[in-house]
Amino acid sequence: MSDAVREWYDAKADYEWKRLFQDAYHVLEFVVHMHFLEKYLLREGLILDAGGGPGRYTIELAKKVITLYFWIYLQSA
Repeated sequence: MSDAVREWYDAKADYEWKRLFQDAYHVLEFVVHMHFLEKYLLREGLILDAGGGPGRYTIELAKKVITLYFWIYLQSA
């Protein structure tokens, strides 16, 4: 990930957390994504969240699968 992208997401963490519920368009985005994730993901198994943003989808997926792994990349300053 480039420094510019990392800096943007670091600065906008609160925005990213709230983004999917800020208006009807973004709620629709969330609902459509979840629909297809639920439709095509196996009911049991493992999910690896590698760089999945603030975790909105990850939290919902964690409610639906047996095991969920998180990979969090932290770079020291």
